[in-house]
Amino acid sequence: MQVNYTKLLTKFSGILGISGIILLAALPVRANQPIISDSVQVPLAAPERSPATDVPKSIPTPINTIPGKNLIESLETQGSFTTFVKALKIAGLTEVLTGTDSVTVFAPTDAAFAQLEKWDKNILNELFSPENKAVLVEVLTYHLVKGGIPTSNLKPGLLKTMQGEPIAVKFGNQGIIIEDARITKSEIQANNGVIHQINNVILPANL
Repeated sequence: MQVNYTKLLTKFSGILGISGIILLAALPVRANQPIISDSVQVPLAAPERSPATDVPKSIPTPINTIPGKNLIESLETQGSFTTFVKALKIAGLTEVLTGTDSVTVFAPTDAAFAQLEKWDKNILNELFSPENKAVLVEVLTYHLVKGGIPTSNLKPGLLKTMQGEPIAVKFGNQGIIIEDARITKSEIQANNGVIHQINNVILPANL
């Protein structure tokens, strides 16, 4: 492993760890749960929260669908995913999101990526550099799940990503939480899947 690769992982993990309280709470659950292939969710163990916090008080409002556009085109049309789309193109993942296979995208906004730069102004330049492409692919595929899943079909539990590791889905007072990110807009439609906007970049545990 190259030195700059290790340095980037350490730096990136440290930055995201600052906002990772929910992630830390999810880790023991993840460690004890088997994972079913693709997008099948594994229910969490016995409820750890009271019924009042298991049901979200506010579900993100669905926004208009975009007929005829693939996932990349739909992301570009929104105007708030410029950095995410740039990252997908650098990582060579556009083919995954323009093909015929249905995909669910948990898409961080430009503001979410900008939060990373508040902690380290060079982090995105390093992440987007050719020598760190493998790291970028790991991070981005952690935001992708096979199959188009509307929020109405999401349940508390673990959801396998295209990166291979699961993400923890939780319902709380602020709505639907994906790891340490909250879904702020949902059901952005494309002809090959669905996009749910999230307010943080999420990171696989193995990084």
